[in-house]
Amino acid sequence: MLINTANTLWSMGYKLDSAKFIRTRHIYKLVEQWKINGDGAGTLRNKTAAIRWLMEKFNKAQVVPSNSKLKIPKRQHVTNEDKSRTLTKEDLDKINKPLRKMSLRGQALFGLRVEESLKIQPFVADQGNRLFLKGSWTKGGRERYVPILTSKQREWLEEAKALVKHKGNSLIPQDTIYKTYRNTVNQYFRRKNICKTHGLRHLYAQERYKVLAGWECPAKGGLSRKQLSVERQQIDKATRLQISGELGHGRIQVLAQYISK
Repeated sequence: MLINTANTLWSMGYKLDSAKFIRTRHIYKLVEQWKINGDGAGTLRNKTAAIRWLMEKFNKAQVVPSNSKLKIPKRQHVTNEDKSRTLTKEDLDKINKPLRKMSLRGQALFGLRVEESLKIQPFVADQGNRLFLKGSWTKGGRERYVPILTSKQREWLEEAKALVKHKGNSLIPQDTIYKTYRNTVNQYFRRKNICKTHGLRHLYAQERYKVLAGWECPAKGGLSRKQLSVERQQIDKATRLQISGELGHGRIQVLAQYISK
């Protein structure tokens, strides 16, 4: 996280010789950039906490303002609001860039994060009956596998391989770095009025829950965990644990953000 912070400062033109030269103005600029990149409250708090920890080593903890001064909102607690989103034919018809269209479809079919849908190398990811995600593509560097269960998922993977052509290629153009390309893609989708694409990941989790558990999740009108029978609570727990792993989360509790409690 700290290395990524240093790289962000460098890309913004702040080429500091040492971390000890970080000043309060740099922190404000960093938070502003992270917000532009779409980082949520939790991520912003984690990143500033990391810098605060580092600056304490230089006895300069006061350099990092409080979260309230940085206007970092409190973490969003779980609600019963359905934040899922469907990828429609109309959405896809608006996209005239094959790589970008492929990435968006990957988010819908496998519950991928935006970063993963761009960095994924289709030939490397294809593990037969499951999709492999390298740590360098994922949040927190956690490798994981996502099952390939439908013909649409297999078709996507074959089309993605045909599009990139070579084993080491990702869905990022070869002459472009990730950070630049992601910003370009974000702006492109906003212009096309294709918003809240993280909802595709929510929908993946909700649909997987219905398949694995056999009934709708709370976000789709199903019973809450407390309303389930003891037997169904056991099924619910196992289902949440599996989906959490498929999404790349280390804690089962996080899944409530996708399917509710």
